Amino acid sequence: MADDKNGFLLYKDLIKTVQKLPMEKAGELFMHILKYVNDENPETNDLLIEVAFEPVKQKLKRDLKKYEETKEKNRENANKRWQKDKPTALNEMPNNATASDCIPEDTKHADSDTVNDSGNDTDTVTDILLEKETKEENLHFPESQDLFSDNEVKTDSEEKPKKVAQKKVFRPPTVQEVQIYCNERKNGISAFSFVNFYQAKDWMIGKNKMKDWQAAVHTWEQKEKENGQSKTAKSLTQAARR
Repeated sequence: MADDKNGFLLYKDLIKTVQKLPMEKAGELFMHILKYVNDENPETNDLLIEVAFEPVKQKLKRDLKKYEETKEKNRENANKRWQKDKPTALNEMPNNATASDCIPEDTKHADSDTVNDSGNDTDTVTDILLEKETKEENLHFPESQDLFSDNEVKTDSEEKPKKVAQKKVFRPPTVQEVQIYCNERKNGISAFSFVNFYQAKDWMIGKNKMKDWQAAVHTWEQKEKENGQSKTAKSLTQAARR
């Protein structure tokens, strides 16, 4: 965990996993999480704790990466604002000093003031501000001569077809989402088992990242049907031999 990060975020859907554990195991899982975020590198021989902890571990890693990226963006924006508001500061800089030395203390620490330990909620707000700031910087205002140019001005509707469709980003489903989908299909699949299995594999299918979890449910469903048919055929064969 980052040295300047004194908190971490647990997602509320973790209760779906914890509720299925005995109270003793639930406490052991929580202690395992606390040791991990305090960089104590906890180890366990309990397979149940290991399986339950793996998806939590992956989420903590993603949140930490997001935290570091947001903090770096805030630092870059603070430098940009300082350079914009203080255009003569470099000329007044003492010998052997760096630009960072001349940045006010409150600006240098803008990242620690903006990025706190509240988790994804703060990161989301920061991302919105960064996106808005980037869009404003990228706005293009035509020169006066362009306003009276003989060239045909293209409308927004004419330029839209040139835009490339955004690639769909895979979002891991919750246990509740999988359970609702399985109930609709009436396949009897345990959503808890499905989510825990793929969370432990970091949502990988073989060497590839999963793209469609519903398709994975179909595959799981087919395998269970095949296993059920195999068991039925085996039972009939054994009964015939008797």
